[in-house]
Amino acid sequence: MIQLFPKLLLACVSVLLVAVLWSCEEKMGPAEALPDFAIEPVNVPAVINRSKATRYVIQFRVSHPEGPAAVDSVWAEFADPAGGSLLRLGLYDDGAALHPEDGDVVARDGVYSNSFSSQQVSWPAGPVSLVAGALDAAGQRVSTTPLTLNAVDNRPPHLLQVEAPDTLPAGSPPVLFATTVVDSNGVPEDVQLVQLLGFQNGSLVFQLPLSLLERQSALQARYGQAFDSTFAARRQGDFQLQFLAVDRSGDSARSQLQPIFLENTPPRVFQPAFRDTIQRPGSGADTLSVRIRATDRQGPEDLDRVQFVVELVGGNPSAPVQMFDDGDVQANGDPVAGDGQYSRIVSITAQNQPGTYLLHFSARDRVGQWSETLTDTLVVLP
Repeated sequence: MIQLFPKLLLACVSVLLVAVLWSCEEKMGPAEALPDFAIEPVNVPAVINRSKATRYVIQFRVSHPEGPAAVDSVWAEFADPAGGSLLRLGLYDDGAALHPEDGDVVARDGVYSNSFSSQQVSWPAGPVSLVAGALDAAGQRVSTTPLTLNAVDNRPPHLLQVEAPDTLPAGSPPVLFATTVVDSNGVPEDVQLVQLLGFQNGSLVFQLPLSLLERQSALQARYGQAFDSTFAARRQGDFQLQFLAVDRSGDSARSQLQPIFLENTPPRVFQPAFRDTIQRPGSGADTLSVRIRATDRQGPEDLDRVQFVVELVGGNPSAPVQMFDDGDVQANGDPVAGDGQYSRIVSITAQNQPGTYLLHFSARDRVGQWSETLTDTLVVLP
């Protein structure tokens, strides 16, 4: 009997060990294939502007089966159509620590970078080839296939047409804001960025990207975005709109300023929900969940605050009590976040005077407008 327990324990441990080893063997699959030693482009400009000093960043990703430490050096070389070298750059994966102007963002991530100025070289007009290569510690070399860039005397893009309303009423359905952009250099897809700018009292107050709607040809495309009345959230009054197009050389074109009036109407509170009568407790406290719905024609993002003030008839009003639509049932009594119903839990104690209380509800938007006040009553019984 004394020896039975140790033998049984040893047998259990043996079975457990076999099970663990079997489990490990079952989970082991074929080893993942190691990456090849290779180099590929990450960021290369399509155009080099010969006529304006512009700094460009080029980036290439290098993979090696033995990791980054096995990579000895990485470089990139530009050549003219006859194969003559124009510029050779070392590429670095140092997070710009050792080479502050190389444009590298994260050190040791496998992306090698460097930057150059368009004024470093007398670029021939027309196509320029770019080849990047890497050398590892064992002397093995890899390189990219030649990439073609265009060296041009860049001219800014041209805005052919703009579309925008002069008024955006409260409650408006989506309205298209759009522009047609042409590249002035004959370079396909040279336009890099199109934005809608908004100014008020001479200051830039918003800057919104516009999406590609239609590529009408290799050199011409239409950009735009539909905005409804939520566009006026946090905004109100007279603005000036301007369309901006920027090409890959950093040259830009702007439309003429055009006026637009953004209507922003005050919010509204409605449907208060709470018990209309409550018994004052003899001791301790009782809780009352107070809720109300609030809406704004410019969308929920335009709502800044929902609150109520409690006033005993014949007495003085309380300080404002803020309400929340945050889904925090325990703290505020709000069951669902973002559903437009605002809530707050209040306490009724033996110190509260019995009588009729008025609850004055209101809401404020982000341009400072207040809703009309909605008043409901609560009776506290003695």
